[in-house]
Amino acid sequence: MARSGQLLAGVALALSIGGGAACSGETDPGADHDAPATVPTSSAGSAAAPTMDEVARHLQETLEVYDGIATGAIVLARVGERTRVLTLGLADVNRHQRIKPDDRFPIQSITKPMVATVVLQLVADRKLALDDTVEDVLPGLLPQGARITIRHLLSHRAGLHDATDEDLPPLARTTQDTLIDIAAHHPLEFAPGSSGRYSNIGYEVLGRVVERVTRQPLAGALAQNVFGPAGMSDSALLGSPDVRG
Repeated sequence: MARSGQLLAGVALALSIGGGAACSGETDPGADHDAPATVPTSSAGSAAAPTMDEVARHLQETLEVYDGIATGAIVLARVGERTRVLTLGLADVNRHQRIKPDDRFPIQSITKPMVATVVLQLVADRKLALDDTVEDVLPGLLPQGARITIRHLLSHRAGLHDATDEDLPPLARTTQDTLIDIAAHHPLEFAPGSSGRYSNIGYEVLGRVVERVTRQPLAGALAQNVFGPAGMSDSALLGSPDVRG
């Protein structure tokens, strides 16, 4: 069932990192939680294909490694034609609500390849070029914009300064422009294209590029170009996730 929210995945391998200990949980009440993971063997001693229950027990033991360091986890397991969703831990630590299979997770940086997908679609449609600069598309956004290309941004090679905790103002004074304003007031950390460093701000800028070229909010561009065609009916940009850490 589609609803608005941060870019979220309802049923996928995901972790929600946060405070509080996790508790064991499983979505299939028929699963045996206490039995050790085993792999059946044939009379000749060769490994046989595991059953879903055996895979479920093994995954449950794997998830329990995160007990105490992660709020919880959700895994989609597939054995042949059978699938099962396994959950562990809490969706809301304060309310002690356990994670459910249809809960919505904030997938955060997995947004980046989805933004990149839209950018490359625009390149394929000749509405944008990899060697266009930020200044070409968004005049005046960054003082260094004439040196930074779309290619640099996509590949984390733009050299823009990513905001640190020390850079950020109090939350009440934070706006959608804060991260870009901080980058604009810092020198480049390296010449564009000369090195690489994982960059959140680079994809913040790419989001603005998408909005300028498509003439619609990023949420709409993602829905139209990624979520809809991919059948991701329970994914959206922004909003409130069910799982909080």
